[in-house]
Order: sequence, then C-alpha cells, then structure tokens
Amino acid sequence: MAWALASTDNVEIGVRIVSSLRDYWWYQGYTKESWRWIQPALDCLDQVPDLVKANLLLTAGNLAYFRRDTDSCIYYGAQALAIYQALNDKRGIAWSSNFPALDIRQPIETRIQINLHSLTLMREINDLSGQTNMLNVRGLLLTQANDFE
Repeated sequence: MAWALASTDNVEIGVRIVSSLRDYWWYQGYTKESWRWIQPALDCLDQVPDLVKANLLLTAGNLAYFRRDTDSCIYYGAQALAIYQALNDKRGIAWSSNFPALDIRQPIETRIQINLHSLTLMREINDLSGQTNMLNVRGLLLTQANDFE
C-alpha cells in the first residue's frame, strides 16, 4: 500500500486497498495498524474520485468508533454521508447515516431514531449485512435505554 499511496499514478489503488481492509482490521482488532494506513490515505483524498473518497471516509469513521474516538467518527461519517448523498448512493447513505447513533453524548431516544432510519434504509435496499449491523447497534441502544421488550 505504501507504494500506491506515495505514487501520484497509483494513489487511487492505495486508497481503495485501505478502504477494503476495514472489516479485516475491525474483526482482527488491528486499530493501530488501520490508522497507520488510514491517515496517509486521508491525506490523498483530493486525488481520488468522490465514491472512493466516501468509501475511505466511511472506513475512517468506522475505525475511529472502534478506537473510541467519537469526534472523528462523527466527523468522517458526516463527510462520507454528504458525498454519498451527492452521488445518490443509497447503500453509502444507509451506512453513513448511522454514525450519529453512535454518539453517546446525544439523547438515547435520538440515537434510537437515527438507527431506526438507517435500518429502514438497509431494508429498502435489501442489504442483509447492513441490516444485521443496524440490528446489532439497535440492540445495544435499546439495552442502554433499559428497553428490554
């Protein structure tokens, strides 16, 4: 990845590789490793197409959450959402619209509604992985709200 991110001719390849490793880093718990690559990729955002940019921002938001960096999570998620909305990318909108639900500084009722909106979008596009993720987040939110029914 280093060669791609350092090269003006191959930077898009490097950013795509970094974005595609999100789930690997997440499930393996490689938070330090992920940021070792995400940060230089973020520095290249002005050199890649909007969809590639949004995908990297989504990855950065997810892994910032994993690091417990709420401010970065919300920031990158909002940037990704704006790009996905401009592109009318329904899957990207569904995924990135859930970031505010992860902000523990917000009222739990607000967070539950945000998550429900994301879950509804996932159902509309029939994204089973996304539905599973949103249902998992929903369970965590309802537990925090002491809503066990």
